[in-house]
Amino acid sequence: MGGVIYTNENDCQDCYKCVRKCPVKAISMIDNHASIDDDRCIMCGGCIAVCPVGAQKYRSDKARVRVLLESEKKVIMAVAPAFVGEFYFSASTLIDLAKKLGFYGVSETALGAQLVSYFQRKLLAEANQPVFSTACPTFVQLVMKYYPELKRNLSPLLSPLLSQCVMLRKIYDDDIAIVFVGPCLAKKAESDIHPELLDVSLTFDEFNSLLEEAGIDIEQVRSEDPETQAFIPIHSNGGALYPLDGGMVETIKKMKPSSVADTDFFHFAGTKTIKAMLKSEGFEGNGTLFCEFLACDGGCINGSGVFDKQPIITKKLRISNYFKSLETYSEEEFIEKYAPDSIETDYEFCPPVEMRIFSEAEKQPIWNALEKFTEADFIDCGACGYDTCENFAVACLEHRAELEMCATSMKKKAHNKVQAFMKATPMAFCVADRSLKLVECNAKFLELSVEADIEITEELIQRVAGRNIEKFFPISDLIKSCLRAGQKISKLVERDERIFNVMIFPFEKNQLAGLVVQDITEPAMKRDVVISKAEEVIKQNLLNVQKIAFLLGETAAETEITLNEIVDAYKTSGDK
Repeated sequence: MGGVIYTNENDCQDCYKCVRKCPVKAISMIDNHASIDDDRCIMCGGCIAVCPVGAQKYRSDKARVRVLLESEKKVIMAVAPAFVGEFYFSASTLIDLAKKLGFYGVSETALGAQLVSYFQRKLLAEANQPVFSTACPTFVQLVMKYYPELKRNLSPLLSPLLSQCVMLRKIYDDDIAIVFVGPCLAKKAESDIHPELLDVSLTFDEFNSLLEEAGIDIEQVRSEDPETQAFIPIHSNGGALYPLDGGMVETIKKMKPSSVADTDFFHFAGTKTIKAMLKSEGFEGNGTLFCEFLACDGGCINGSGVFDKQPIITKKLRISNYFKSLETYSEEEFIEKYAPDSIETDYEFCPPVEMRIFSEAEKQPIWNALEKFTEADFIDCGACGYDTCENFAVACLEHRAELEMCATSMKKKAHNKVQAFMKATPMAFCVADRSLKLVECNAKFLELSVEADIEITEELIQRVAGRNIEKFFPISDLIKSCLRAGQKISKLVERDERIFNVMIFPFEKNQLAGLVVQDITEPAMKRDVVISKAEEVIKQNLLNVQKIAFLLGETAAETEITLNEIVDAYKTSGDK
């Protein structure tokens, strides 16, 4: 099977939000668009959640389910216990909906959770090292790929879903197909890795889509037949708490008989928190620990495959109330009747990610290209998506990132190029902000606007920054109009018996205004020189300006048009 998460390259806007969100930086930027590295990805789905244009997507398996439903097999829907917080309708309605789609019956994955709790308790009685839960496939992938030294701490038990599959195949023989429906994208990987147990995995969103495509009206499904309303082979009990952060710990500790009195239990949710815990050294030397890890903040009820965006507290209350309403039965009776002989496994399905170490000499070309030469240049702003400049350099050396992703470097280069242009051109040029303060200007601008006969030096140019533009030209209203309308304005301005042609154009999302000023009362300037220099700037710097302008939120086309209009203005202007 292909990767679970992928990028629609045509939609990708090169914003790096997915890179920033990814906890393991499994997203490479190639030719200005994101690309998922399957060998690095832990399938948390964070990139899908933050993508502003929906370019990050997950694999749809609805077609595979349709094929199964049209086959001769009995297709059983294994539904995650998080369904209680996801669907507004009752469990009996869910069962009837599934049967209208063609499913043989519906079984709660919470039953698999109960199996895991039972066998986990037995293993903890003999454990002599910290034990990590394996209920969350994203967490398992995180350990295997990025913390292989902790793989020995993974509980040797299948996840609740796969444990449920073992149980169902024991009860109904292998002449069945099992389709999981739940909130987790990583379950799709479980079906890829264990096709002998799980045929297909769908998200809640995909299941809802199947109902819509089949034309099934949920409001019209109200069966009163008790036999059609029952989960198979039995309804859940303690396993119904598993989708909550800490639900597994609660289930293991409360179910009797307890043989884990000497075990300390902890639960952690969210990849950021989990990574911090795995990096700590607090696990060893503290007796037997059991740690429940769930990759999604708040637990499985906040998984990446949900479509109901209600508050987590609302979903937690639903699950808590559902659990309280369940008819209880003894664990011994359940285990004796339904439990398989074993649900143990080992974890060898993916190799660890190679973490390369680069020397300072190898990183130096990156620093040179980014113009990072002093300690002050390494600001670790995170705009590129990486926490530190060091990590970004490593990604560049591994060809997973592009130099243009460094916004601070690009802005610095943009500023340097603007400065070079302002110094080289004989045109009077300046930049003002929304508060009408001068941001920067060139020497020619001061020559035109300062009446006193003084020497224009670099120090003077720097000192005038921050002064109100009115001290130089009476054009405050023009600047305000330009920024308010977001459009270029060109107008003749009279000052001290001289007439100036002033062109004002907005940029930086209408936060700044650029001004090009020409004294048309003087004899015509050497237009050929101006034209030559401006065209040279366009020719040499347009590609860089395009990249810079894109980062600053402007389009390259606007930049080219502006520069060309400057050239055209001098081509068509004559002595006045």
